[in-house]
Amino acid sequence: MRTNHHKIHNTLSESSYMTKIKIAAPAKINLFLDVTGRLENGYHTIDTVMQSVSLCDYITITLTGTSGNAISLVCTENALPLDENNLAHRAADAFFKRADNIDRQNLEIVIEKHIPIAAGLAGGSTDAAGVLIALNLLYGERFSCEELCDIALPLGADIPFCVRGGTVRCGGIGEIFTSCRPMPGLFIVIAIGDDAVNTAWAYSQLDADAERLPHKNTVHAALESGDIDALCAGLYNVFENVVSSHEPLKKLMRESGAAGTLMSGSGPSVFGLFYDPLSAHTAYEALTENGYRAFLAKPC
Repeated sequence: MRTNHHKIHNTLSESSYMTKIKIAAPAKINLFLDVTGRLENGYHTIDTVMQSVSLCDYITITLTGTSGNAISLVCTENALPLDENNLAHRAADAFFKRADNIDRQNLEIVIEKHIPIAAGLAGGSTDAAGVLIALNLLYGERFSCEELCDIALPLGADIPFCVRGGTVRCGGIGEIFTSCRPMPGLFIVIAIGDDAVNTAWAYSQLDADAERLPHKNTVHAALESGDIDALCAGLYNVFENVVSSHEPLKKLMRESGAAGTLMSGSGPSVFGLFYDPLSAHTAYEALTENGYRAFLAKPC
């Protein structure tokens, strides 16, 4: 099982099986996001269209050749934990708990971070998904994509999408997939807002609004028809109703020619969709000149 959006950068082998692999773990943006309900267990149901983008972390996993259960985790971002509090570590444990009769070896996992932390871009989720996919390849692809998604779901609601990737409409708590036509070849600029957003707080603000009604999802139909104008017009994120830090970023992007702009997840990241690379680069420069961390990207 090798999903199209996960690029395998290299595999090294000294015998008949791989012992080392490096995989790209793409960030995601939400082209549409609405919260449709709250379950008794505290999880929220959603309607969202998620898109993988070319902004990636890189996961390298090495089988040490020594039998054992040890997981060594190294990360270029010092702020992240290196134990079972890291989703990538928990993903490795979950993989081996599901795999029967496997010749388990001690692991070394190296995470090269490029996706900003806690920005609504699924940085931790895609790292966990990358670990699942990489281990599956190292151990002979014993699980299908659907089975990897089953392993992923208890770890986090975004991780099944990150395993699958591409352009997908997701329902339930994020595990119910409806296929979409691939996003048109627009150019994407992603920028990070000034203020961190507490996701639990943002959900609580939505829960407190008893009169809030579901928003119609027109993005899925726009993707199916290939109507780029309708796609840009239909961008929607319910969290923009309770988080305000996105406004300066969206204004800069619109002034630079963005066809559509939206906050991703519960923020603080904002993305803009552009018809041409010149406008995207103009927006990137305007954002960086105003002190924002920005990235040029494309759908993947």
